[in-house]
Amino acid sequence: MIKKWARSAVATLAMLATAGVVVVAAPSPAVAAPSCSGSNCTNRNPDTNGCAPDGRTVAEAWYSMNSVRLELRRSTACNALWARMTQTVTGTQFRIQSLRIERQENFNDGDGYQPTHTFYKPFSGEYHQQIQVWTNMVSGHSSRDRARACWQNFPGEVYNCTGWAG
Repeated sequence: MIKKWARSAVATLAMLATAGVVVVAAPSPAVAAPSCSGSNCTNRNPDTNGCAPDGRTVAEAWYSMNSVRLELRRSTACNALWARMTQTVTGTQFRIQSLRIERQENFNDGDGYQPTHTFYKPFSGEYHQQIQVWTNMVSGHSSRDRARACWQNFPGEVYNCTGWAG
């Protein structure tokens, strides 16, 4: 039965090739173009604005005690940055108070950085499953900017941050 089907399929393909018909697989669906760029992305969600698909990690920190990966993400298509945190292991207790992204610019070519944007995303709770959370975006990067991602476990605690990426 299978041999008969295979012979039939080969015969059909040979007939189509002789007739000049080309069989092509359908292309995969295109990714929607981002709906914002640069300063227009400020305080917008990277996921719902089409910036997450080309997002790349430019700085990260791992916290093994909580199985947490903290990332500073950058989209070149949107020229924007955001913080993302992933709880990587199910069953590990994890608490988050807030997640934030900080962006600074060096206005005086070497005299020091000044804060330009800080966005917080407040949370309140403990998680026992894998989760992924992120902040809204800040506008893109110039050669004089730097940014980092930070998170806080409990109110009043020091923030844990990635290194600065510039």
